[in-house]
Amino acid sequence: MKCKYMKPKINKGTWCTRDDIRCTNCNNKEYDKPKSKVLNNKSFKKQPIKGKKHKLTKATDIPKKIKLIVWERDKHKCIFCHTPVTWHYANSHYIKRSHSGLGIEPKNIMTNCYNCHKLFEESKHREEMKEIAKNHFKEKYTDWKEEDLVYKKY
Repeated sequence: MKCKYMKPKINKGTWCTRDDIRCTNCNNKEYDKPKSKVLNNKSFKKQPIKGKKHKLTKATDIPKKIKLIVWERDKHKCIFCHTPVTWHYANSHYIKRSHSGLGIEPKNIMTNCYNCHKLFEESKHREEMKEIAKNHFKEKYTDWKEEDLVYKKY
């Protein structure tokens, strides 16, 4: 155990700050509780808490279960060019995720191949493609409304 007044000094050993004498000669030793090891900055990283996600993140994520439902609904094909794709491609939001489009609602998710997904997200053809997607959803769901596809906090 260490005396709580003992301080290291460069090239002079350890000194007791209370009496300015060597700690081995100190008569008044008050002991601290042993301190736990402190991690150096390089090895210490703040770990994310698993299972704790923001409600908006949970609502806009697309779970595997929903992807499989959508992929089956779209007959394993891109809804624009009808190219056969795997279930991983059932990942395109009609209402963008950045605009709080729900991912837990199959009525907002569609199957797109890589090229059509990119065109739908980032091109001047978005409005034309959005109209095709809207007709696709209305054909599949009689009660389909765009207002129902946005995350509402309250």
